[in-house]
Amino acid sequence: MKYPRLLISFLTLVLLLAACSPRPTPTLQVPPTEVSTTLAPTDTPISQEVPATSTPDIPTDSEMATPTSSATPELASKESIWVINRVDRTILRIDPVTSKIRQKITVDGNPIELAVASDYVWVIEAVSSENSNILKLDPKMDEVIRSIPVRSGEAVSIAVDKDFVWVGTAEAYETSIGLSGEEEYARSGSILKIDPLQNAIVDNIHTDAVVSKIIPQDNILWVLETKNDYSYFNRIDLDTRLMQPIPASIQTAEFVPQFRDAILVDGSFWTIPMDHSSQNIFRVDPQNGDVKTIIKMGEGPRDTPTGIALADNSIWVPLLNGRLSEIDPQSENIVKTIYIGDYQPSSIFYAFGSIWIESIAQSALIQVDPTTYKVISTLSTGSVPPPTATPTTTVTVDPSIYEGSCPDITTTPFRIGMRARLSDENAIPNRVRGEPTNDSPILWYLQPGVIIDILAGPACSDTWVWWNVINEDTGETGWTAEGNGTQYWLVPLP
Repeated sequence: MKYPRLLISFLTLVLLLAACSPRPTPTLQVPPTEVSTTLAPTDTPISQEVPATSTPDIPTDSEMATPTSSATPELASKESIWVINRVDRTILRIDPVTSKIRQKITVDGNPIELAVASDYVWVIEAVSSENSNILKLDPKMDEVIRSIPVRSGEAVSIAVDKDFVWVGTAEAYETSIGLSGEEEYARSGSILKIDPLQNAIVDNIHTDAVVSKIIPQDNILWVLETKNDYSYFNRIDLDTRLMQPIPASIQTAEFVPQFRDAILVDGSFWTIPMDHSSQNIFRVDPQNGDVKTIIKMGEGPRDTPTGIALADNSIWVPLLNGRLSEIDPQSENIVKTIYIGDYQPSSIFYAFGSIWIESIAQSALIQVDPTTYKVISTLSTGSVPPPTATPTTTVTVDPSIYEGSCPDITTTPFRIGMRARLSDENAIPNRVRGEPTNDSPILWYLQPGVIIDILAGPACSDTWVWWNVINEDTGETGWTAEGNGTQYWLVPLP
């Protein structure tokens, strides 16, 4: 059979050719990558009427930047500016390039201070006057992932280093030996050490005073502590837990340290005062607490330093009158002073080549270029706090009833039977003495916000007007001054 053999040969050839031919490449089906981008809120901004004379024009929430596809959706904590708004109870994330708000994170309590670490943002959340939480915020998720309760007092300061989070507290009143060598009744404090890996407080270091500022330096903690109407530094060796108060004692009343904030620059502390009527900043020797240099920032009543920061080897100090001064720490001279606007600065920090100045009173953030001395941007951080009550009732007083000589003081906003409180803006407690004179012994301290009743007065000495008062909470009595002639410390209540 000839044809079947030919057919078999033909089929064999076809199969061989098919085996040698190139095969088509299959099409790979790659699933689309999901990119999760958190956009800034685009809700209607909160309306807040502010008189044009008191608050400058600031971009509102409606001018917030909306990230585009080319924007980086997840800025790390160190790649963003983080600030808080106490009125709105929000933590704000700001793009340092565009100076626009990227995200707002609302918390239940009142955020009062934050510290930025490499991976997380740590925030003090005040729940009540005596209870606080430390919030751990993940910048990749833009949300709080952990809340650590502070069970020993009220958290008032926070700092971070490469390994731990440090929290300063104000605790209950107790009797301890002050720098004068005498017993003092004042609030104590503590330093809490938080391990970010355990999300827990792993150590508690007790202090004799409120911990106002913490500056970590290797195995040393430099701590600024506030005790009634004075302050001092404390050097704490973390290896031995040995504490060294600086200065070790107060030998004279000619100068009592009253520092509110401090930075460490070239082996010296540069500080700003607790006294809101002072125009000075100070350079302090960390070895013994001696004041080496006093720099007067101006002559006006509002030339008051409100913050201090180091930037590009210069010290920068905002003033209450809306000005910003640069100081050369080597020559200890004021290099330049610029006007940043009608703001009331409350703090300052340096990041991403710019100086950032916060105003709590106006809920504003001002960005300044330190090389050109120009204001780059201004930004509203949200709602503005209500104005602080100021004395509005003025009662004319016959100067002849004064026990001393105050020829320039003929009016006072107070009278017998009124209620008053120490202004919350006054960072220093009022001394309450046995007699209306600065030479009289101190009986107790009137803390900010505490309400008193006026029992007798006025009396005049040391160019101050004094009133005999009683503490509504404790029943303690004594004489205290209403102000210093340029600023009221006491505020009348209805």
